[in-house]
Amino acid sequence: MTVSYPFDANALVDEVTAGIYEEFPELLERYGERGKVKCREDVFYHLEHLQIAFNMKQDKLFVDYAIWLDGLLRSRGMTTAHVVDSFSRIERAMAGKLPGDLQAGFAHLLQLAVKTLLEKAEKTGE
Repeated sequence: MTVSYPFDANALVDEVTAGIYEEFPELLERYGERGKVKCREDVFYHLEHLQIAFNMKQDKLFVDYAIWLDGLLRSRGMTTAHVVDSFSRIERAMAGKLPGDLQAGFAHLLQLAVKTLLEKAEKTGE
């Protein structure tokens, strides 16, 4: 599925990916350049799921995606904190760059997903 955005998705994805690798240089050591490419793809997937959940007015779609993603990435050696960090970076990167209703909707979805993941991690001790 191709999603079109009313903002420069490539620039946002580049900003988020660069920030992740700046803050967590061990990821480059651990996963190499291929990991960086996958990270960039993942950020695009996050945006796709955000847009779809927003368009459908279905918070649960994005929350379910976040829970699935967290399980998938933890099985590959990542942590819930990495997912939370990625979602938080997306929210910060889009600040002031999206139309008001889209920015508010995306921020709501990202914050809801972060809250859900943190609550789940706290309950399970992850």
